[in-house]
Amino acid sequence: MARKVGQIIARGTQRWLIRVYLGRDHETKKRKYHNRTIHGSMREAQAYLTKIARTRPRPRFDWIAHSGKNLTAIYATHGHRDYFFGVNIIQKKFPKARFVATSEVIAVMRKQASVPVVESYWKHAFPDKSIRRS
Repeated sequence: MARKVGQIIARGTQRWLIRVYLGRDHETKKRKYHNRTIHGSMREAQAYLTKIARTRPRPRFDWIAHSGKNLTAIYATHGHRDYFFGVNIIQKKFPKARFVATSEVIAVMRKQASVPVVESYWKHAFPDKSIRRS
């Protein structure tokens, strides 16, 4: 099972805590988190979490590079956006890694990345045009 990108925790009416695990501090061994309170709808909280996931994935994969192991495959278990948006960032760090999914998962991915879905959801979630199809 893939590790979650982060949590969205309700903190009242239209108030959400976004919490993203950043790993452990190498000296103190304590867990590090990125915490942010979002005032608005659940959709705005999801959009913020997605934006964080796109901008902060590099440190999450440093441990693979430092382990001396070679990442050969990135396997998507299902077609939700959080399982494949940003995979190009991982592949920049590990250019030989293949992205693998079943044909059923790929069909869901195509729907999730389709122009109507991107236009109706992602363009509104990121009005600064930080979401683009690649």
